Amino acid sequence: MIDTWEKTTAFFLRDDQVEALLSYRLRQILNRPTDAALSGDSNYWDVRLTPCLTKAEIEAVFAYTDASAEIRADHELRGGVICDISGELATQIVSSDFPLPIRNAYSLESGIWFFSDAEFYEKDYAERLGDSDA
Repeated sequence: MIDTWEKTTAFFLRDDQVEALLSYRLRQILNRPTDAALSGDSNYWDVRLTPCLTKAEIEAVFAYTDASAEIRADHELRGGVICDISGELATQIVSSDFPLPIRNAYSLESGIWFFSDAEFYEKDYAERLGDSDA
């Protein structure tokens, strides 16, 4: 019997840790203070930014993260500014500080789980048990 296993590294940051990391990184990108406040639930999360971002500032964030066309389309200006960014964009902003590439992020009430790219490997249990018919 051969099983395929997926190995993923995961780590958890509390909401306040994610907010502090986002605020720190945005300060570096924008050259000004920006407060980040997480909101959402277990299926979706986003970030409220204070003060809001101008068109030039969101473009700087897009350039920093090498944002996809889909992420860019999800962040349309309203009244000339953007006050909320998606969890996906926020993950891209903070993941530059992480020791491994991030594949997904999942929100809980108390924080965010970040998951790395997966590694796959197979294990042949029949060979290990000396059973050639399994």
